[in-house]
Amino acid sequence: YLSPDPPLQYPALGPEQNALWVDFIGWIRWSRVDCARRGMQMIRQTQSDIQIDLMAPDAYEDGIKQLAQEYGGNFKNTGYMGAFWADNLPSHMRSAGLPFSLEPGGPAQNVEEFKKQLGLWHTEGIQGIDYFIHIGSILWNPEIKAHFEKTLTMIRMIGKYHPPTSEVAFFWGTENKAMVGFPWGDDPDVNLPSGYNCKGIGNDLLWRGWPRDIVSESDFGNGNASRYKVVIDTNTSILDEDMLKRIEDYVRGGGVFVTFAQTGRHTPTIPDSWPISRLTGYEVMSWDHPNSKEGSIPQPVSPAPGQEVYPEAAPWMDANRVGLRLKKIAPEAQNLLLWKDGTVAAGMRPLGDGQIVHFGLRNGGSTWLQVAPEAFEAILTWKNVERTPAHFETERNGDRLLMRHYLTNNGLYDVWSIWNQDSGASIEATLIFDDTSPDRAIEVETGRQVSFPAGRLADMHFEPLQTRYYLTPG
Repeated sequence: YLSPDPPLQYPALGPEQNALWVDFIGWIRWSRVDCARRGMQMIRQTQSDIQIDLMAPDAYEDGIKQLAQEYGGNFKNTGYMGAFWADNLPSHMRSAGLPFSLEPGGPAQNVEEFKKQLGLWHTEGIQGIDYFIHIGSILWNPEIKAHFEKTLTMIRMIGKYHPPTSEVAFFWGTENKAMVGFPWGDDPDVNLPSGYNCKGIGNDLLWRGWPRDIVSESDFGNGNASRYKVVIDTNTSILDEDMLKRIEDYVRGGGVFVTFAQTGRHTPTIPDSWPISRLTGYEVMSWDHPNSKEGSIPQPVSPAPGQEVYPEAAPWMDANRVGLRLKKIAPEAQNLLLWKDGTVAAGMRPLGDGQIVHFGLRNGGSTWLQVAPEAFEAILTWKNVERTPAHFETERNGDRLLMRHYLTNNGLYDVWSIWNQDSGASIEATLIFDDTSPDRAIEVETGRQVSFPAGRLADMHFEPLQTRYYLTPG
């Protein structure tokens, strides 16, 4: 080595070097967010109410989010939301009660690409689009121009509606992401991926009828998180004392905080110290090591006796699962799920008016963090979390049909935006309303009124990449 020390990665640098790294990352984040703060201050000195776009805030989401709330701004995506489905940034804005806008990375090159862009934007929960680099991007392509004119009434809906605030949110630890990022390599034996790498969980829940938002660190201090019945973590493996206290305050105030995978494995300076155990009341006896076979032998799980969250065994419990082996150390804690060997896979502890769930299992065979959505749906059902009051019945290809529920800003209508994301197949579907049964709807593209016999809209036909909007009385 060119150094007397062998190559090491955070958080295995030792307490002193770990602390230096954490301070350095904290300074970088503070200095860059402070530059944005000064820019917003200058704008507000001359323009008290002009819109401020905070472009591509992904690397500094929590700090920029605080500025958006303090000075009046909104997150803005600069391209990828027109390439693949992603609603992480608008979900951050929803938890702050703020709007969201975007622009494409570039204009569509053909009508199929244009339909895909519009379908993504109609279902990602946005409030504004800055599309035109040049008006010719629309007018000079006859097929794009024709589709633009045909669907203009739906395009004009954007900005006139908003997704309702949900009762469940996912916690993205943005500081955690910064501390384990560049220049360190990915070592899943030390830090499993977090945040965006867990997006599949949230997307699964959304498309199964559970609207969800995203909260970050500051939301636990400014009251934003308290509006949610349940907050599910996305493997924030590094938690400091301040964040632990904020989580505890949220729980004692009546919330349910659910850990996932290896939440709270390290403090910023001491690895494998499991500070989360002080809150959950469960000692972590062992955990899986993706790079080796040690502790990674998959096992099924089953409901623990006496608990009410998981009322019965389900097929998802028999699948390929790995994770934490837990031991109850708080007398008031209650086991929820057990591994086949009898150790605890998930447990719950009451704190104040709420509960904290130590959820220590995930899918095996990959470092991409995923678990069957039913694992969290049981918790949401137990807490009576509100669902989207409608669903689809389809004969085939139903998972390619995406629906988003919105409310018009004037409060008069529910908006149902539905997109066939398949570029090669049409879909036949029936829309069924579960709790309420509107007797009529307006199809936005055509302006015609359609009836809903018994709360069902049958024989809906979607061409490849087609989007439809329906308005029902609010």
